[in-house]
Amino acid sequence: MSGLRPLLFTGLSSAGGATSAPAPKNFPLAAMRQFLAHGRGAPFQNSSSRSARSASLARCGLTSLRLCDLLTPALSDRHRNGSRPNDRRERMSQLNTHIQVGRIGQLKEVGANLVVTVCSNNPYKNGNGEWIDNPEWIEHTIFARQDSRIKWAREKLESGDLVQVTSRPKQTEWKAANGERRFGYTFAVEDIQRLADKPVKKAEAPASKPQGKKAR
Repeated sequence: MSGLRPLLFTGLSSAGGATSAPAPKNFPLAAMRQFLAHGRGAPFQNSSSRSARSASLARCGLTSLRLCDLLTPALSDRHRNGSRPNDRRERMSQLNTHIQVGRIGQLKEVGANLVVTVCSNNPYKNGNGEWIDNPEWIEHTIFARQDSRIKWAREKLESGDLVQVTSRPKQTEWKAANGERRFGYTFAVEDIQRLADKPVKKAEAPASKPQGKKAR
């Protein structure tokens, strides 16, 4: 940090006019003072031609790059600190996840696996302005290797519960009885949460008995 302090205080003092430590060698102090005093878009007073302005801006740009390298050395040490943030963002840009919130239609045992059928309603308006129901049913599979999750689902979930399911869709292929190749999707459950119990219907009031005419 001792080598960085003269460089930082020199740039700050050029704008405020305060005294500071001497500038290091090969540092374009005059160009930096003009750059800070007039802003990035204003021309320099001592530059009489476009080439002079370009040279001054180039020197300021190189100085800014050196300053960034000194302030953020961790980004340039890839062999020591791993990949740059851009590389991590490129890897994270690939995602295959399906999230559904809806009511459980049924719980079905398929071998050692548990298939949870969830329905979500996505209504839409038709040409007359009426809302039309558009239910979508998706089967999510909890595999037997997920011991704790499949045990919890068998004990806690039932038809009508409101759940949020996070699954990873995967395309599957099989041959039909006639020999044709068929394709489909299996939604492998990665997480499932119960948001609310199934709605309880209000008990209907008992029908009142017809009262007969009182005898006089």
